[in-house]
Amino acid sequence: MTDLRTFRTEAPIRFQHCDPAGIAFFARLDELLNAAFEDWCAAAGLPFADLMGRDRLGFPLVHATLDYLAPLKLGDLVSITLRVADVGRSSVTFDVTMARGETPCVRGRHVRVMTSLETHRAVALPAALRATLDAGAAA
Repeated sequence: MTDLRTFRTEAPIRFQHCDPAGIAFFARLDELLNAAFEDWCAAAGLPFADLMGRDRLGFPLVHATLDYLAPLKLGDLVSITLRVADVGRSSVTFDVTMARGETPCVRGRHVRVMTSLETHRAVALPAALRATLDAGAAA
């Protein structure tokens, strides 16, 4: 089973991520972090297509802080880690990191809130997700 409290994935830095100097543009790194979050949701049994389409729920980013520590360049393989730092009634806070090998390149925090796509108001996290995250915290 995938550990949802410390979720890791990798992604290559492609031409589409880079500015003319061949360095990954910060907004594209944010897109990679969001893609990793979508993968985390799928691993949690909440694929975005079902979450948004069938369940009419969103899980938007409501707060982000990121420090860009070292450049990522065309051809680099970036390791992305989402570590659950806190779980609220309707929110999950992640410590996020992006690294090239042992070199940290991006470090920060993301807060996501589960919302109704009908009312755009916060709703409680699904019971199964909460149980999984709570079980991981107890381990």
